[in-house]
Amino acid sequence: MKPNLHNETTQGSATPNHLSHSDIEDRTGAETLLAGENRLLEMLATGCTLTEFLDALCRLIEEIASGTLCGIVLVDSIGNRLQHGAAPSLPLSYNESIHGRPVNLFSGPCAMAASLKEQVIAADVASDTRWDTYEWRALAMAHGLRACWSTPILSCDEKVLGAFAIYSREPGSPSAYHQHLIGQITHLATVAIEHKHREEKLRQDERELRRITDAIAQLICVLGPDGKTLYANQFVLDYSGLSLEDVMADDFRARFFHSDDIERSQNERQHALEREAPFELELRARRKDGQYRWLLIRYNPLRDEEGRIIRWYATGTDIDDRKRDEERTQKENLALREEIDQSSMFEEIVGSSDVIRNILTQVAKVAPSDSTVLVLGETGTGKELIARAIHKRSKRSSRAFITVNCAAIPASLIASELFGHEKGAFTGAMQRRLGRFELADGGTIFLDEIGDLPTETQIALLRVLQEGEIERVGGSQSISVNVRVLAATNRDLKAAMAAGTFRQDLFYRLNVFPIQVPPLRERID
Repeated sequence: MKPNLHNETTQGSATPNHLSHSDIEDRTGAETLLAGENRLLEMLATGCTLTEFLDALCRLIEEIASGTLCGIVLVDSIGNRLQHGAAPSLPLSYNESIHGRPVNLFSGPCAMAASLKEQVIAADVASDTRWDTYEWRALAMAHGLRACWSTPILSCDEKVLGAFAIYSREPGSPSAYHQHLIGQITHLATVAIEHKHREEKLRQDERELRRITDAIAQLICVLGPDGKTLYANQFVLDYSGLSLEDVMADDFRARFFHSDDIERSQNERQHALEREAPFELELRARRKDGQYRWLLIRYNPLRDEEGRIIRWYATGTDIDDRKRDEERTQKENLALREEIDQSSMFEEIVGSSDVIRNILTQVAKVAPSDSTVLVLGETGTGKELIARAIHKRSKRSSRAFITVNCAAIPASLIASELFGHEKGAFTGAMQRRLGRFELADGGTIFLDEIGDLPTETQIALLRVLQEGEIERVGGSQSISVNVRVLAATNRDLKAAMAAGTFRQDLFYRLNVFPIQVPPLRERID
């Protein structure tokens, strides 16, 4: 499109020989222009600075139109003044004199072009007096500039971004092909300047967003379109004990989230990112004190004006208490199902003899406390009924009652049964499994036939009684449990201690409150 001209006709308006029509329109010039445009667009795509781009733009025209000097000035929208953009071949002193001039009709051809939003042609500077108020003619002549063709650089919405000028050391006006060149170059300049303005606006928005998110007491991360972490707010850094550089590193997720959860959620997360819709994940995150807590991570995309995702915002909410409540409910449901399965059990102890009344008195006495109880008696005397009676009359009656027959479980599996195991702890351990102690957390566990417990498992049980902690098979993390232990046996534990098959320290831990159940032959009622 041919621009409007604000032209001052003079006797020197003929096009100079070095800017002849034939020179610019030849095939070599056209090929150079096309190659230069491709090179410029590639520079823009690879993240060059605006100064580098504008400098290359000027050099391209100077290469095509031999002997010309090109310059680009930008417009400061706040102060409405010219700012130096690029002028690789113009004298430095000239560029410094143009920088800071007001955008009006009198301070020079570039300022006039920006003010009028029209092309301004100074075909012969020597006789052109339009800008003498600001002494531009004297400035240009002092630097040997005899012609200046200034064209405004306008945004898509017609806002003035700057001006592009071609200078010559001989008087002359632009030909039709010159105008074609100028149109191509100002278009490229518009694309570059608007692109850089958008980038700067995005950076300003992100800086403002960082200030806001740093003030929020919630885990917030900013991710790229591919899901890579670009930024995390101060709360994430304080929570994790990691630096911002750690958060932006490739191994951040591996350091912050539990390895089991990363493996479980990796494909789900990738597919959700590809769907480009909001989604949620529940993961365990490692605090700076080494503790893992459950987080609900919500992912929401940020799109540009064309609908493309440019950022993902991930917010983390602590749901550890909720997850623990859910897990506790699952444990209690499991225990309830197990208790229902014991349908053949007597619902209460029946008897009126002095021996039975004495046992019930002992049960009523010990039940309200959390003392360990050892029930002794022959097989079939109702030791489990005594244990259930203690649990039902205790403060833990609303929680789980878990029974374990130590004699019925192989020695190689008893530790896993009691304390659970981690995924891969042994052949066949395809997933993590909670042990009976974790299922009984908050309630009571009844260890029947305790005398058949292997020696190595006795050591682990002693730790539970002393410290209230277990460690899953194949695991390295101690897990606190709050469990009341009731035990029973038909064996002579004192004889077992003498034989070295039962630990003396464990016996004294279990024998805090012994209850002897008489055999059926002594209970005539």
